[in-house]
Amino acid sequence: MRNRIVVVLACAVVSGLALTNPARAQDPSPIPIRRVVLYKHGVGYFERSGPAKSGVPVELRFRAGQMNDVLKSLTTIMRGGGHVSAIAYDSTKTIDRLLGEFSFDLRKDEGLPGLLRQLRGSRLDLQVGSQTVSGSLLAVEKRMEGPPENRIETYRITVMTDGLGIQSFNLADVQSVKFKEEALNKDLARYAEILSSTHKRDEKIVRIQADADGDLFAAYTVEVPVWKASYRVVLDEKKQPLLQGWAIVDNTEEEDWNNVQLSLVSGLPVSFVMNLYDPRYKRRPAIEIEEEVSVNPQTHEESLERKPASAPAEKAAALGYVGDGGGRTAKRRGGAANATSGKAGDRDKLKDASGFEDDATASELSMTAADMREQLEQQSAQTIASEVGDLFEYKIDHPITIQRNRSAMIPIVNSTFEGERVSIYNPAMRKDNPLAALKMKNSTGLTLEGGPLTILEGATYAGEAIMTTTKANEERFISYAVDLGVKIAMESQSQPERVHLVQIYRGNLFTHYKLVTTTTYTIANKDDQPRKVYLEHSKKPDWNLRDTTAPVETTEHLYRFLVEVKAGETVKFPVKEEHAESSTYGLSNMTDENLQLFIQQRILNDDVGKVLRKVLDLKGQISSLDQQMARSAQGKAQIFQDQERLRQNMTSLRDNADERSLRAKYVKKLEEGEARIAALDEAFAALQSQRVDVQKQLDDLLANYGTEYRP
Repeated sequence: MRNRIVVVLACAVVSGLALTNPARAQDPSPIPIRRVVLYKHGVGYFERSGPAKSGVPVELRFRAGQMNDVLKSLTTIMRGGGHVSAIAYDSTKTIDRLLGEFSFDLRKDEGLPGLLRQLRGSRLDLQVGSQTVSGSLLAVEKRMEGPPENRIETYRITVMTDGLGIQSFNLADVQSVKFKEEALNKDLARYAEILSSTHKRDEKIVRIQADADGDLFAAYTVEVPVWKASYRVVLDEKKQPLLQGWAIVDNTEEEDWNNVQLSLVSGLPVSFVMNLYDPRYKRRPAIEIEEEVSVNPQTHEESLERKPASAPAEKAAALGYVGDGGGRTAKRRGGAANATSGKAGDRDKLKDASGFEDDATASELSMTAADMREQLEQQSAQTIASEVGDLFEYKIDHPITIQRNRSAMIPIVNSTFEGERVSIYNPAMRKDNPLAALKMKNSTGLTLEGGPLTILEGATYAGEAIMTTTKANEERFISYAVDLGVKIAMESQSQPERVHLVQIYRGNLFTHYKLVTTTTYTIANKDDQPRKVYLEHSKKPDWNLRDTTAPVETTEHLYRFLVEVKAGETVKFPVKEEHAESSTYGLSNMTDENLQLFIQQRILNDDVGKVLRKVLDLKGQISSLDQQMARSAQGKAQIFQDQERLRQNMTSLRDNADERSLRAKYVKKLEEGEARIAALDEAFAALQSQRVDVQKQLDDLLANYGTEYRP
């Protein structure tokens, strides 16, 4: 039983110590959320406002993963006087490192005796019965008391009292312990706070402290789930289609959204994550201390002119600071911070990051926008829609409550629009049938965020679709089912057309013609209702429509043609396209067969025919000269071969009458061969000179002749 009392006393001491900290004399109350703006790129903008008292921090709690966004965006404003003097937040150090910075450790479950042992020497007040004992803590000792068969563990505390010497008390008789050192009390209170935070390791606390009483406004952005949109369309042949839209909102925060002003923004403003929470250190170069030889002390003559010392105000002005007349530094010239005096006449209206002016009273839910655009038409879904630059905002016109870890569906649009039921055919989606679709013009005046869409035709479910983000007055085709009442077949044929242009330039002949492709769509409407069928025909690069009904729409990759088909009717719709082609022929490589082919196809006119015939004649002359030069070279080679054979035979002859006669015969033949070689060389040179002349005529003709005509 006594051990139980000791543990209870230990808890009471830690709890009581927290009350002795002036900064925690009152539990801080979080200022409630007043306004929430959710964006489609996963960021939420939150506004809070509420009373704040001087010296009492206002605590905001966040998850550790949200701290980077909070440090990047947190904006605070005091309304009604005063300023935010400091914003503190939990460190990134681990719990063990934070607790390891204290000189005591309360995690060993040793109760009050263990705590007091670690704080020996501290000044304290003990309440023992009706007696209050003041002194310094000397020791806490454990004793075993009672009969041997039933001994129990007790603790005695020894104190050096003020003027009474050393006294010892049974710790079980001590009703309360209060330390006199304020710093120790603060350390114990902070230790208890850190221990408390271990129950929720992911939670970080931001403390905002003001220097005067007033209304505190705080705004920040954090990562939140993306809000989603879903739609329903009711089709009625006698009325305009009806569009109903809902926003799906998730509150994954650790706090309820009670009666908040909720806005949903469609768009993608730039946003990013930067690590501002973790401490960052910069490497600096290490410079060695230079050792110099000592010098003897020196004295210097005093100046004959003495300048007066600068006054404190002059020093402040020299540093760029100016006073506000009240003994405080108002601002630094050119700086962004501006500390005001708190007087209504001297303080400009404050604005938050969204442009809201501080002309409201502290009792209003959130700051109002002086430059807010005029409200658009109020929808029956109880939303006010407005454009903000490239963004579009759905502002719910009544307070919304969503409990933490809950989601809600909120109506954002309920309006008729211009639209009709059609069929749309794209062979890449379905080869044999078009899709039943809704041709929709967004005449609601709103920007409709992309999302799933359910079609109800009459009182029956007809299908589902995905709608992309649609601006006001934009048109969209939204397909939701297969139209089995219509069959479509397509057939393509391609053929080249005759040459329509001939060009001759720098020895090349260019023929230009067109390749024509005809795609025929056969549309059979087997239903008892007429159909408006939109054919989506792919656009091919460098191809153009020809002799075809103009499309009703052209997209980046498609032509869209409208074909109206009566009930039970079959319609053929041709789409003809042409593409420019060309072929290139080198005139120097022209053959008689090519020339005859061009003449038969009537590609060449008479003038060009004469030129090409001249080209062929010159090429024939060159070919003949080449053949003659080749025969001359072959004859010369044969003579060289015969002479070599004769020289070999002469080396084997002896010096007698018969062989001397044979040698003379061989010598004569060698002389005759040399004469023939000289004649061949002379003829070859003449042929070569003639070939050069003919080649020059051909080159000049090819280089200088050019024309362009249409056959």
